[in-house]
Amino acid sequence: MAISTGEGAEVQRPLATVVIGGLLVATFLTLFVLPVLYIMFQNKQGFSKKISSFLLLLRHH
Repeated sequence: MAISTGEGAEVQRPLATVVIGGLLVATFLTLFVLPVLYIMFQNKQGFSKKISSFLLLLRHH
């Protein structure tokens, strides 16, 4: 829908763009922000050690 050029595309394209953007933002939040927040609030002690381990894990993949 986002790259369509046929009849009615001018109506579908803005909606498709918003849907694709929402999916990308939701995926980013779920994969990166939510785990960081969980680590932060799970246990206040040792936060810096846990977050550095998480970031190191991300770097290796």
